[in-house]
Amino acid sequence: MALKDTLTTIILAGTLSLANTSCSKNIDHSQYSYKGWLGEEEIQFEEQHDFFSNQNILTVKKNKTKGNEYTRTIIYNDRLGDDLKLEDVTIVTHVFNIHFPNDPTPTIINYDTTQKYTIDKPEEKVILVEAQSQFDTYLQQIKKENQRQQEEHTKKGLESLK
Repeated sequence: MALKDTLTTIILAGTLSLANTSCSKNIDHSQYSYKGWLGEEEIQFEEQHDFFSNQNILTVKKNKTKGNEYTRTIIYNDRLGDDLKLEDVTIVTHVFNIHFPNDPTPTIINYDTTQKYTIDKPEEKVILVEAQSQFDTYLQQIKKENQRQQEEHTKKGLESLK
C-alpha cells in the first residue's frame, strides 16, 4: 500500500511540475489580438497555446488588381519560444482571371502558389529579416489600432452616461 501511495505521489508531483512549467512559458500578447482591416489589408493576429507549443500567428490578406485579380496571403509564424521572433513565413498567392479573347467562351485562370521560407535555411535568412521587420510594423499598427478602439469605446461609454 505504501509503495502505491508513493508512486501516486511521484506521478502527481511530476505531472503538476510539468504542467506548471508549460504554463509559465505563456507570455501575454493580448495587446496584439486583432481581427479586422488596417487600411486595405485584412489582418488577424492570434495566439495558439497548448500543452506542447506556443505559437503567434499573424495573417495578412492583401487584395490587388492589375489586369489580374489576385490575393496574397502572408502568414507570419512565431512557433518557438513565444518571443515574437519569426521562424517562418508563408506566402500564398491566389490568381483568378477571366479572359475574353475574340471568343465568346471565356478562359478562366484560377490557381494558387505557395512559398514557405524558414529561418533554418541560411539562403532564406534575408527574406526572414524583411518579414520580421514587416511583422514588427504590423504589431505596432495593431497595438495602435487597439488603443484607438479602446479610447473610442471609453469615450462613447462616458458620453452615454451624460
